[in-house]
Amino acid sequence: MYHPNREIKRTLEQWYSSGEAPPAIFELYPTKKCNLSCRTCIQHELQKKNVAELTDEEFIRIVREAIEWGVAIFYIGGGGEPLLRHDLVIKLIELIKENRRGGSLTTNSTLLRESDLEKMVLMGWDDIHISIDGPTAEINDYLRGSGTFEKAVRALGWLNKYKSRHGNRSATEPFLNLNFVISKKNYRFMLDYLRFARENNADYVLFNPMILHDPSRSYLQLTERDWEEVKVIMDQARALAGELNLRTSLGDIGEPASGSGKKGEGPSPSMNDSGALPPWNNLKNKLHEMLKGKNEKNMSLENAFCLKPWYHFVLHSDGYAGPCCIYKNPEINVRGRPLREVWLSEFFSQLRRAMLIKALPPSCRACPPIMLEEDLRLKKTLLRMR
Repeated sequence: MYHPNREIKRTLEQWYSSGEAPPAIFELYPTKKCNLSCRTCIQHELQKKNVAELTDEEFIRIVREAIEWGVAIFYIGGGGEPLLRHDLVIKLIELIKENRRGGSLTTNSTLLRESDLEKMVLMGWDDIHISIDGPTAEINDYLRGSGTFEKAVRALGWLNKYKSRHGNRSATEPFLNLNFVISKKNYRFMLDYLRFARENNADYVLFNPMILHDPSRSYLQLTERDWEEVKVIMDQARALAGELNLRTSLGDIGEPASGSGKKGEGPSPSMNDSGALPPWNNLKNKLHEMLKGKNEKNMSLENAFCLKPWYHFVLHSDGYAGPCCIYKNPEINVRGRPLREVWLSEFFSQLRRAMLIKALPPSCRACPPIMLEEDLRLKKTLLRMR
């Protein structure tokens, strides 16, 4: 199993000692296309855009360069379904593990083949995220499409069969994460979902509150009144997760900011003008605190607003790059360019400086709460690891 914090720490230390370092984590999105049209997802809007995607050869070339330069961890995912480019993804998985790198795959699981999962177990693939939005077909299929629950459960069965057959159950490889988007349709079933996760040998459950990408989906958004009930359910879910010995993200979910909707009935939380979820109260205070002292006197990584520009590289399917899934530069493309040149380009250099002096680009000010919280946790962890 890979250790992101350890690799991030090593990368930051290299920045300190030599002034440059390869990314610790390389995240790549083989495609923005998807075979589903989930009600809570933004992708059905993005897919309307015609995108010239990188070829298989271009993806393989840049991943080879990343491996040779010392990148330790690779995440394969993205807004679309990566297995729509099945052969490419399998080649990348093999390339990553042949070179003893850490790897994670995020998928809706509907295109997974039984042979894929056996191969992943045998090679010791580290981590797989499967998106399922309910503990039953009735709930999940309403949100994700007819037949998707059956296909996901089938994939879980294959995975557990080969873990058992090849003796990897105790090693939890691949480590199984289930992703659940909390919406008005499914929030009352979070306890049942935890039981479903345990029955299917999940190692972790990632609960994410729905972000409203499309106003026509507002009927799925939680109201303030719903959130009062959600808080009670989450307390029960935390207790149940402890009984089931199941790790979850429930400890990272705060309550929505007050005034984000009409009392009792209005949507909460909702999109702001920048298209992102308004920070919850506990994160809003932290954001304001982090933006204090906007000057060049404290230009050290410990005081940077966000550390991702130093350790995290995201490659989109069209070749454009950035430090996270939110921010990509339309002028930075890997087509015909070495990874090192792109990572050390003026764009990334200026972005790192902006993080140090807290002169944030607009995209960063719209950072979703879960990503902001992730960066805060990382900084606390790195301080403890000194």
